[in-house]
Amino acid sequence: MTNFVSVIKQCETASGAGSKQVIQAALGLSDSDARDLITAALDPYQVFGVKQFEMPTAFQKRDYCGVGQFLDLLQALSSRSLTGDAARQAVTSNLALYDEETAIYLARVIDKDLRMGASADSVNKAWKANPIPGDMSRKLIPTFEVMLADKCDNTEDFEDKVTFPCQADWKYDGQRTIALVREGKPVEYRARSGKEMEHLAGIFDEDLLAIRAEVGYDFVMDGESFASDFTETINAKKVGNDAAKAALRLRAFFMMPLTDWIAQKTSITMRQNRKALETLLVNRTKITLSGGREVKDFQDMTAYCAEVTTKGFDNQPNGHEGLILKDWESVYVWERSFTWTKVKNFYDVDCKIVGFYAGKKGKRLANTLGGIKVWGRTEDGTIVESDVGSGFGDALRNEIWTNQDAWLGATVVIKYQEVSKSKNKAVASLRFPTFEHRRDDKIVE
Repeated sequence: MTNFVSVIKQCETASGAGSKQVIQAALGLSDSDARDLITAALDPYQVFGVKQFEMPTAFQKRDYCGVGQFLDLLQALSSRSLTGDAARQAVTSNLALYDEETAIYLARVIDKDLRMGASADSVNKAWKANPIPGDMSRKLIPTFEVMLADKCDNTEDFEDKVTFPCQADWKYDGQRTIALVREGKPVEYRARSGKEMEHLAGIFDEDLLAIRAEVGYDFVMDGESFASDFTETINAKKVGNDAAKAALRLRAFFMMPLTDWIAQKTSITMRQNRKALETLLVNRTKITLSGGREVKDFQDMTAYCAEVTTKGFDNQPNGHEGLILKDWESVYVWERSFTWTKVKNFYDVDCKIVGFYAGKKGKRLANTLGGIKVWGRTEDGTIVESDVGSGFGDALRNEIWTNQDAWLGATVVIKYQEVSKSKNKAVASLRFPTFEHRRDDKIVE
């Protein structure tokens, strides 16, 4: 047990430049007992269910019983053969078998917070580099991964990565919530990091367990816990804030069998998933289907994004954050992917055309308009210059390309997501600029 305490102490005291290397070196020196304890603390699927317990009033003068009895205790807690007051008393009695310093660090295992500044990924990396001879069968610590949306850097990238039509879910300003629903066990709620969301205990259980009874298998539901706004969502974490807790709803956007989640592989497409959730979530009181609709193309998407981010939309003071575009035929993956693409609000700016450029050689637009060069000012007075290559039909491209004199200097409306400033340019540019239409009632100077 001395090795476990030593390793954690070295990790938690590492600071400044080179701290990562110090932590990796310390983890690499952990013996078999230390690795069992660190695994128990970091394994997101091993839950002990004891949130508050008393530390012993007296300890042994030295650690004499080894790790076995403590690991037996962890197994009893994890299997829930020990619960409630019996569990709390067992923890206190077990910690009394060790010296005080060891007991303090073992308590961190039960709290599932070693406070050593290293994630399961970092620990696995250290252990793979430093295997214990004769212990080659040891498995790495399971990590808790979720699907994350990627974002595009420019309009061309956006058009390459996103397949229309697609589902456009509202992007809530809440907290990512993953519910693990097993027969005969309390529902477990996890954050994106895998950390338990203790404040959600019992809030959505009735609906989730009813779904479990209906489908007949253990499952995982991924969604966003959200109240009236982000502040109230966070306030629900505070003890005694019953009003905020009562306002919480789980906005569900994916569900799969628990076996799929653990294997990190599923064949359920986004289309199949949404259709199933539409049926399962009818008349549920605390769980609702994530809001959204299908968008048919880029222009439809930008218009819908503007709608959902409007003040007052869905009774939200500032609307929602944006959209998450989801490829209908894609499946859930445990990494960041462009099959989910996040989109923020788009804005309009009046610009004048200051130039033109042809399509790339060897491409479909090689002999016609590739795009226009524009100059303008945003509402706050920021001067912007951008190349705009999206938003034109083939007929309009030909019209502009063959009549450049008539279009040069014309005022056009450009839709964009945000203003960006490159280190190499004196003037800001537009992110995701898209041509909307020409306007003859205004001159940009």
